[in-house]
Amino acid sequence: MSYWCEKCQTLNYSGNKCSKCGHINQGNVSEEEINQTQKNDKMNPCVTCEKDISKNAKTCPHCGEQSPQPISTAKVIFMLIFAIIFFIVSLALLNIVLTFTNNAIEQLNSLSEIKK
Repeated sequence: MSYWCEKCQTLNYSGNKCSKCGHINQGNVSEEEINQTQKNDKMNPCVTCEKDISKNAKTCPHCGEQSPQPISTAKVIFMLIFAIIFFIVSLALLNIVLTFTNNAIEQLNSLSEIKK
């Protein structure tokens, strides 16, 4: 009887001790559950025709629709870092512009006082 490890989710085919992490498991699952889970792990429904296609497929073999590819964690981290740096630089530039504007206003005020 096969079972899924409760701790690391590895499929094991014999015994009750996980071959990957060594965890002792209590429950068993049927072959039908294993086959369905393996199928679900490898397949996704197409967003257009809803037929099962491989998770790695770039296009659906049934309708030809391009499969949306998930964004990698590295890309998300890069985008967040870029956004934070952009925000910091924008604040620094805003501070420079405001300082320049305040200095210009002070100089104009001092010139208008001299004329009086």
